[in-house]
Amino acid sequence: MDPVVTASSILQETNRLNTLIAYRPGITSPQMLATMLSTLDNNRNRVKLNIVQGTPKDALMQGYRFPEPEKKAMHLQSYSRALKKLLSSEGKHAHSDDFFKYEDATVNPNFFRPPKMFIGGGLTAMKIASELYDYYLTFGDTVEKISEYVIAAKKYSEESFNRKLKFGMGINIVARESKERAYKDCQKLLHGVTDEQSEEMKDFYNKHKALGNRDYNELVKKDFILEENLWLGLAQVRFGPVATIYGSYEEVANKIMDYHSVGIDYFSLTGYPYMDEVENVSKVIELIKAPVTT
Repeated sequence: MDPVVTASSILQETNRLNTLIAYRPGITSPQMLATMLSTLDNNRNRVKLNIVQGTPKDALMQGYRFPEPEKKAMHLQSYSRALKKLLSSEGKHAHSDDFFKYEDATVNPNFFRPPKMFIGGGLTAMKIASELYDYYLTFGDTVEKISEYVIAAKKYSEESFNRKLKFGMGINIVARESKERAYKDCQKLLHGVTDEQSEEMKDFYNKHKALGNRDYNELVKKDFILEENLWLGLAQVRFGPVATIYGSYEEVANKIMDYHSVGIDYFSLTGYPYMDEVENVSKVIELIKAPVTT
């Protein structure tokens, strides 16, 4: 479903629920997106934006402009700079580079408080986040590895742009009464996976080194368990955020707090099937006493 239309429906039917809109640069111009967001928000401050980069395959499926691979980073930076300018100040705006050109652009209604901006990805996204975004999102990994990411990104942001970047993490949750039950339910998520699908995932992750430069076959030998209460088994069925915190409600809550202790401020928690997992995730959140944004 279209994220902006969906967010509009949610905002009309609720009073406190926030919306985090995932949007790919290239579907519309920065000015068009800024106008849609301002119309949705209308000074209620319940709209947040997550820019997602997508892939050429996504572009072919959805019919949006996707730059040549060598220009992808520059396109993302251009889009982000133009959008930031439109969201952050009033009046008429001009922007001109190799990707976007406009003069006397306006955004109505003006934002009383510009929406928080999120972006995830690798080194390129981290550098762009350091300059322009409020939160840099990372996928789940070991607590030690996440700590290294946060330290490196904080240093770059402060030294290069004199900014204090905040950090978020997207991660899946399987919380149950016991660790054993949770692990069994992790395995159920793989039900129906074919050998062909599994090989496709294996080839992708080995080619792109998208599992933190880890060898896929070594993960297979470990049953995709990366460390205590952390499972990467969804790499067998999907791309993107595949790390899963699993265990008892208390173990999952403690794991989240471990990430919080090394600098993760914002958690995007997901579960499958979505509606069935809402209650389980809520039990975890109730156990978390520190001021973690969820």
